[in-house]
Amino acid sequence: VTVREAAPYLGGRLHTRTERLRPGTFRVEHGLHMWFHQYYCFADILTRLGVDNRFRPFEEVYFEFKTYKPEVIRSNGPYPLNLMGILKDSPNLNLLDAAGTFGAIGDIIFYDHDSNFRRFDDETFEAWGRRTRVDRTFWDIIMEPAASVTLNSKSRISAAEMLLYMHLFFIGHPKAFRRRVTTTDHGTAVIDPWAARLQSLGAAIQLAAPVPGLRIEGGRAVGVVGEASRYDHVVLAADVPGVRRILEGSQPFDDTSARALSGVRSFVRGLGIAPPY
Repeated sequence: VTVREAAPYLGGRLHTRTERLRPGTFRVEHGLHMWFHQYYCFADILTRLGVDNRFRPFEEVYFEFKTYKPEVIRSNGPYPLNLMGILKDSPNLNLLDAAGTFGAIGDIIFYDHDSNFRRFDDETFEAWGRRTRVDRTFWDIIMEPAASVTLNSKSRISAAEMLLYMHLFFIGHPKAFRRRVTTTDHGTAVIDPWAARLQSLGAAIQLAAPVPGLRIEGGRAVGVVGEASRYDHVVLAADVPGVRRILEGSQPFDDTSARALSGVRSFVRGLGIAPPY
């Protein structure tokens, strides 16, 4: 296995860089990341890497507002006790606020994945909030912060996408509100041991090694343009602009490959790109 990374570091948004300053050398993270209970695949990876001891519970988040009292959002108890606890402990919210938001809460509580995008993908999260008459205080304290830290643009992201995330992060599991953070930097806690494990299994990791394009033969990717190595399988784990660049630089070597590449290029050109986060 060969892992190729265009950046000079591993980890993407989870990367840690080294800064050498006058007081000393520091490892600096891209930003805060929390591991939620329902990150099942990632939890399995962390256990297999033997790094669970590098994490601790992170069960409350502190918010400051311009026009409301500060809030401490705690994740005590399974759903729905955790949400009821938020209302009980809040200096800004009460049960009447939640009752006034019943139309919106109904869409959240009775989330249905099979019909979610058909019902809500044609309106923005902000428009959905207006249509369901979400109580202003409830929106400001609970929903807008959730949108801001998850998907960033409530005026552009679809209501279906946001309802999916709210289901995943708040009510999809009795322990959905629980989360953990690392006790050290992300590189030391996760990325470095992960890379070391891959290398111990024989994988080669190449940094600052962007892929200019793929060689397509027989309708499948077999290698990198301009390079002789052949691969049994190729996995693209880039963002949408990165996938577009790789596909636009790819070369087909037969008619079947030309048709396959054309179809994939057309599909990827139509994918949307989220606002900068």
